[in-house]
Amino acid sequence: MRIKKVADGEYAPEWLEYSNTIGELKHPEDLLEYAKAFKQRFIDAAQVLPPTDPCIIVKDEQINSDVKVRVYHPASADPSERSYLPCLVFVHGGGWIAGDLDTEDHTCRTVCGDMGAVVVSVGYRLFPDAKISTSIRDVGAAFDWAYEHAESLGADVESYILWGSSAGCALSLATAYRLGKAGQGHKVAGLITMGPLCLHPQAVPEQYKDLYTSHTANDPTSHPIINAKDELAGYARQDCVPPYTDEQKTWFPVTLGSDGMKGMPPTFIINTELEIMRDTGTVLEAELKDAGVAVRREVYRGLPHYFWQFPLRKAGRVFRESLVEGVDWVLAQGEERCDGSRPTCSTCTKKGIPCDYDADPEETPLAAMKRKYASLQTQSDEQEQLLALLRSDNEDDAFHVFRRIRAGEHARNILAGPPTTHLDHPAAQPGPESLGAGAPGEPFRPTRRRSRSRSPPMLPPPKRVPIESLLSGSAPLRRHLPSFQPPTTRTRETDPSHKPQRETSRRLSLPGFAGSSEALAIRASPTGLGDMQPPLRRSRSLAAGLRVRQGFLDPPRRPQHHLFNADMRVEDWGIDYMDDSDVLRNVIASFLIWDHPTWSIFDEEASCQSLSEGGSDLVNRFTLHAIIAFASKIHRTFVSDQISFEMEQRAFREAERLWQTEQDVAIEANIIGALILNAYLACSGKHRIPSHYMRHAVVLAQRMGLYDEASLANVYVASPGKERRAHSRAVLAWGLFAHQAYFCCAFNETPLLKAPPPIAIPSPQSDEDDETWFPFPQRFPQKRSLTSTRFTARASLWRIGNECVSLYRQYAERPASAEHLLHAFALYERLRLWHDDLDSKLSSLYDAPPHIFQLYTDYHRIVTDLLRPFMDASLFVKATWPDRERYSTAVREACTSSQRQIRFLMQELDRQFPALPLPLGTVNPLVTVCYDALAQLPRHVDAESPSSGSRSSRASSSFHVSSASDNSRALDSDESYYLCLCLRMLHRMCKAFTICPIILQGIFQVARRQRVELPAEARQIERTLKQTYWQSGLSTQPPGTVKNSLAIDLGLMHLHAEKARLDSLILETKQMSIEDR
Repeated sequence: MRIKKVADGEYAPEWLEYSNTIGELKHPEDLLEYAKAFKQRFIDAAQVLPPTDPCIIVKDEQINSDVKVRVYHPASADPSERSYLPCLVFVHGGGWIAGDLDTEDHTCRTVCGDMGAVVVSVGYRLFPDAKISTSIRDVGAAFDWAYEHAESLGADVESYILWGSSAGCALSLATAYRLGKAGQGHKVAGLITMGPLCLHPQAVPEQYKDLYTSHTANDPTSHPIINAKDELAGYARQDCVPPYTDEQKTWFPVTLGSDGMKGMPPTFIINTELEIMRDTGTVLEAELKDAGVAVRREVYRGLPHYFWQFPLRKAGRVFRESLVEGVDWVLAQGEERCDGSRPTCSTCTKKGIPCDYDADPEETPLAAMKRKYASLQTQSDEQEQLLALLRSDNEDDAFHVFRRIRAGEHARNILAGPPTTHLDHPAAQPGPESLGAGAPGEPFRPTRRRSRSRSPPMLPPPKRVPIESLLSGSAPLRRHLPSFQPPTTRTRETDPSHKPQRETSRRLSLPGFAGSSEALAIRASPTGLGDMQPPLRRSRSLAAGLRVRQGFLDPPRRPQHHLFNADMRVEDWGIDYMDDSDVLRNVIASFLIWDHPTWSIFDEEASCQSLSEGGSDLVNRFTLHAIIAFASKIHRTFVSDQISFEMEQRAFREAERLWQTEQDVAIEANIIGALILNAYLACSGKHRIPSHYMRHAVVLAQRMGLYDEASLANVYVASPGKERRAHSRAVLAWGLFAHQAYFCCAFNETPLLKAPPPIAIPSPQSDEDDETWFPFPQRFPQKRSLTSTRFTARASLWRIGNECVSLYRQYAERPASAEHLLHAFALYERLRLWHDDLDSKLSSLYDAPPHIFQLYTDYHRIVTDLLRPFMDASLFVKATWPDRERYSTAVREACTSSQRQIRFLMQELDRQFPALPLPLGTVNPLVTVCYDALAQLPRHVDAESPSSGSRSSRASSSFHVSSASDNSRALDSDESYYLCLCLRMLHRMCKAFTICPIILQGIFQVARRQRVELPAEARQIERTLKQTYWQSGLSTQPPGTVKNSLAIDLGLMHLHAEKARLDSLILETKQMSIEDR
């Protein structure tokens, strides 16, 4: 079709190219024909739009005799089992005469899948069967139904959004306005209007008429979707031509000016530059701003009304990303939104927080706001004076002032003179938790000492529930932690009492952890729900931000990672395969932010300083090339594969060349480089673990005397000027000890170090804990790193774990006995004490960095590996032993508890960091969950029963044969859900770590041999894996020089001693290898 230039803009080439392929878009005069043409036009266009998630759950509901809704749930979970998600009530467009639940189905699916939200699309009545007033009532009824059914929908009652498209915007605005006038404005968290059709050109409020120009500036006859004639005819059909009655003004509240917008929720507006109703959005934005409502508006240049319904590749992608970001923005504004009711805001009253609108009935909103800002100005002046005081005082005085600030003393008191509390007294020393606390003039009160018994790690379900309480069997496994949702987590402080109490519709398929009241002292954690956390929500905003940038990202606010202060230059290090120092910094950041915190091998602060200085015994050229080789794997998640592969190959070859000359030099840098190369080869699937690099690193450390008590005074000397070096060596010694124990546990090897270092574990450093961690290359969300506290906890954990691995090797080589069981339980008690004595800063996983998750995963993996062989004490303990049953029960409870918590940890890790890298250490627990789940899934009904007594019989006994009637229930079970979750996470890691496709292939081979009936999503992952990696001949694998067979220990240790003997499977997987091509 031919579209001429419109006003000051031209249609974008992408739209012109598309529109010329579909011919003239006619506007039939007959209403029935128009409705049919409208629907067919959108349905045809949707056939070539990008595919949405095929696993989204869609269900139509008839809410009354006149209104039908279509409910969309994110994939991979039953809505009744889902945690509370945002809910968007969508109102389609069509000029109030066309459109239905099918016309904008693709848009609803996109937001549901990308946002991880519930979408309720409304099928309201249309003209001529109903006038607009009836349509508004239908939308109101649908919103009320969705709100009242939040329980069954799995929706967060404080995250309901009214979302309209074109003519649907008028209905959603009117519904929000009416709810506000009825005192129910708190029910609507936000509004989204896309191309709003809700303001007649003759009804524009007088003070905003100069903003409304699109009806004359844009050619009224040349709009391909809706022109001025169509718009005015739509109002005329509804008898909505100005002047309006008072009731009609409530249908179009934008005609009321800023007074009609007061108390409206945060609003996101989308317009296009060339649509005839563009300035309806302009006026709406101005009115909302004047009313003090948060508003955000985006205008797309060179595009017509409803462009998002057509297959425009570039514009459509930008629109979808922007829409999801806009939804996320609207929800974020809800943290501070109030309904503006006079004299007291009902929303803020329910939340128990002060409101800007609280005032005497006679006080105007403007006077109330002036009063508020007067107090804010005073506070601002005090803070500026305090900052000037910190800058002008000498170091000692400034430090003294800073300590008073941390103690919670009010700024006014600090500026007035000496402190009211003697801070030098030990009892008055402030901690990080006290920052900003206290009222003016109130002395600091030290917090009570933490008791020995502590709550277990906390995951962020919609209610703050301790992990063990979720494992008590009193709650469904997936109720508190929803399934995978795409990216980012945003939180809102809400009153938990507002949330509907959910019914338990399905119990765990595994037995609950009830604890033991007997002398074994297996402690059950508290199960109370008193400590709450706000709900989580996710969007695509993080994924949308993963764009390659020239140069390094701006560093976050201090305190920040030491890398951001390091002055690294490519030329100083003689790197000939890289010419940009910013790229070098980016690559190293990928490693130091994502993977090294989970290993904690070396002192990062000292290493970054060494990078700035051009090298030292802690970092040399060999170390740097090894880091670049490994970090390139993570970095390729953000940049071109080819660039990353070339960098990785060159760095690896250079590191191997330098190793030939450095391998006999016993310094820290060579130990660190060897450990990193060991990990590089392991995740590339090219070396047996532990490789000679790991062994050689241990040899070098022993030569340095890091594990020799006789050399303690010389190696760890802390004389003046050498304190940092002594600290760095202690960090390396304990980091290496924990690292080798971890790998030996993960890959079933004998520990290389029998005894820990003679030096004490370095104590946590508060300045290191306070550094900012953020998910590179994103700068947000920023989290407290806690790296120092985490290092101390990990070192003490693997001091016990190293003994567990040694014991495990003993009963792996000969039959287990009661003596082994008692020894294992003694170690288990020490593990529990470690868990109970963890620093309180590590007690919550809400909004935590990935390395904190890894700490708890390590703990639960050690417990399961230690106790699983004793699941059935009858196999190795005499029936006359009086404690046999008691120990057997305790072992089952402990193993089951840890197994479930690993599942929770993996799910929460995926939920907090979707579409972002996962550390290499995540592979092992993911594989563990996959095989535990496989053991519970049904086999095909035609599977042959294995002959009794054979090895294959023992191996197959871990899988049960189910009838066809049971299969559908089993494939919708928790095992199926977690299998698919972990397969997705492993598949995400394939691009970075070449070992992941091999492991996935091994999992699918085991499933085929055991004739396991896999869920549809798992089969789809297998097909994608074959197409991407196997049929292409592993083209993603970088070439190297090592050609070793890769032995994959699939960890097929199941919950029954007999099931653990899957020797044939392990032997077969050891024949798998990756060879250079």
